Amino acid sequence: MVEACLNKRCQNCFLNKAYCNALSNSELAKMNKLRVELSYKRGESICKQGAFASSIICIHSGLVKVHKENTNASFTLLLKKQGEVIGLQALFNKGIYHSSAEALTDTNTCSIDLPVFQQLLLENPKFSVEVIKSINEELVEVFDRLFSLSTKHVHGRLAEFLLYLKNNVYKSNPFYLTLSKTDMAEILGTSKESMSRLFKELKNDKIIEEFEHSIKIINEVKLNRISVTG
Repeated sequence: MVEACLNKRCQNCFLNKAYCNALSNSELAKMNKLRVELSYKRGESICKQGAFASSIICIHSGLVKVHKENTNASFTLLLKKQGEVIGLQALFNKGIYHSSAEALTDTNTCSIDLPVFQQLLLENPKFSVEVIKSINEELVEVFDRLFSLSTKHVHGRLAEFLLYLKNNVYKSNPFYLTLSKTDMAEILGTSKESMSRLFKELKNDKIIEEFEHSIKIINEVKLNRISVTG
């Protein structure tokens, strides 16, 4: 996991490490002058779909849901964690946020002035390549999620999601689940009642253990088989 900001200066922040130290000290100093640190409580909106984007948002700590929404529904595209960035799609595309972001846990962010970020992309090819890689990784993740939702039953989607949480979000086993069952049900496109029933089945089959908010995957082979077969 990339490190969080050490002393609230861009020169020592995770962002440059996440982008392979592509930014020079002078470029980091320019970024440092035009940024704002913000904190959000669980459930608070970080950015709103359709709003003008004045900044690129870097996550220092916490877990964030990126989702598309309309009057009647919401669809989760991605989960974002420490060391990741929100709003890259706004860089050269009408300057608006194309999705909303909501804090799933208490979250600390740093908002970097959008024109400064754009200027760095134009002036620094190495930085541009790293940002393009990030956008590409996001796109692949969204494609994989759409494929999973359209081809797998909810059993397979839950198994896949638990493995994703273990390997990509918490990077530990057991892990402390900061998402509620309601959050997970919304992300996986099912009901809270179905989510509770599926968890009970996985525990009865001795595939996972659950204690309060901690989950331990005890038979990863079986869980992976469920994920693959759907």
